[in-house]
Amino acid sequence: GIHALRADAAFTLVNPVFQTSDAEMAISDEFVVTFPAGMGMDEINAVNASNGVEMVDAILGQENTFVLRVTGGADMLEMANKYQESGIAIHSAPNFIRIVFKRPAEAKVQQDVVGPMAGTNDTYYPYQWHLNNIQQYGSGMTLDADIDAPEAWDYTTGSSTIIIAVLDEGVDLFHEDYSSKLVPGYDATGGGSSGGPWGNDAHGTNVAGLAASGSNNSLGVAGVCQACKIMPVRIAYSDSNGYWVTSDATIANAIAWAYQNGADILNNSWGGGSESTVINTAFANAKTLGRGGKGAVIVIS
Repeated sequence: GIHALRADAAFTLVNPVFQTSDAEMAISDEFVVTFPAGMGMDEINAVNASNGVEMVDAILGQENTFVLRVTGGADMLEMANKYQESGIAIHSAPNFIRIVFKRPAEAKVQQDVVGPMAGTNDTYYPYQWHLNNIQQYGSGMTLDADIDAPEAWDYTTGSSTIIIAVLDEGVDLFHEDYSSKLVPGYDATGGGSSGGPWGNDAHGTNVAGLAASGSNNSLGVAGVCQACKIMPVRIAYSDSNGYWVTSDATIANAIAWAYQNGADILNNSWGGGSESTVINTAFANAKTLGRGGKGAVIVIS
């Protein structure tokens, strides 16, 4: 059916989209290939040229791994399979575009906060039941169903030497509650920002605030790690239809950039779609090579 549509002049591009339980995995003209370690660039370029394939970019932190693009209207999926099945490559797969529908937040009826709550003077701290649950919203809540943040803060409020990379859809770079705690970031989507959001993207801003907002500053909320730094790493964007969009290569590059540039912790509040070798390899490298060889801490929702 796809080949028949491609033969129809009414269409300029026809590709399959694979459906998982929580995402659509669309393909374009790009695929990701890992060549054997001993294969030099001259040989790689020759193989690509003989197949009418062009180099797009290297994957950060993964030896001999590249994003390639088919030309002349070739079928990308067939070409990716050819590289894999012929033995030219150790691994070859589409650079899947992941389209994940963002579930809307559930509406919650907030009641008046009762208290006092020991811990910090941040404006909205009394509402942060996940930090210290004293049944602020009434007896329907389970008392002490929280992370015991005030008890932990008696031991430590973190350290300014610890950097948390927030891999998400960007972080508000001018937020009054933590802009002073930001370290240089990265936009793996190619959008040109320094890890800031696009349009109305707000999820990464929320996540950064939960993790490490400034505390005891009479502003906003209290972050769990009050003294830690935040590294904004943008891996996706929201489109006008409410879908969360990224690609395998984008995610892999973001993970590598984060641990290569000093992130101690990689926070990943995202998901959707099938497994990907290039993403799994990036996480494995972060676990072993991050923090100067001690391994980065990886947190995934």
